Amino acid sequence: MASKQQITLIHVARSQLGLEEEVYRQILVDITGKDSSKALTLKEADQVLAHFEQKGFKRLPKQGSNGKRQSPKAGQGKHPAVDKLRAIWITMARQGIVRDGSETALDKWAAKVTGIQHVGWLKGAKAEKALEALKQWHGRELERPLARRWPMLPESSQYATLADYRRLNDGRWYETLCDLAAKYSATGAALQ
Repeated sequence: MASKQQITLIHVARSQLGLEEEVYRQILVDITGKDSSKALTLKEADQVLAHFEQKGFKRLPKQGSNGKRQSPKAGQGKHPAVDKLRAIWITMARQGIVRDGSETALDKWAAKVTGIQHVGWLKGAKAEKALEALKQWHGRELERPLARRWPMLPESSQYATLADYRRLNDGRWYETLCDLAAKYSATGAALQ
């Protein structure tokens, strides 16, 4: 079944192209064999949208209050890695690691890493590559202040260095690092 977003886009496209009801329904029938957008599958809705884009329909990105596109709600990415990318990017902005947490800024970063201009278009190996690159960057930024303060943290009584602690948690190091950073920022122990 087509998503609500696809159905909305189809109707926006219909309006933008100035299609009358009969013409619109005939296009649906010609492309999918169905005369209602609500009856379409995801694939059929994409086919209809692709047809409308060939005829001149342009998707207008949502603009934030600062004129930059903001990330869509979680769970709306076509690939799970894209949702994770957006979540990490927003977290990095909240932590002050990146100055601009907008989707526009994430697009620019993703284009440098993958060559794909819009993070929403990432899928498969490219999405995973971007996710791993962002996790590595975020991990380095979290690790630096933790390493400096390591002797003062309770975990240092069991592990002499942060590198020792890392060896123990190597398979889930990024998640462990995020937990440590959250733990010490939540207790007021600033990691800067």
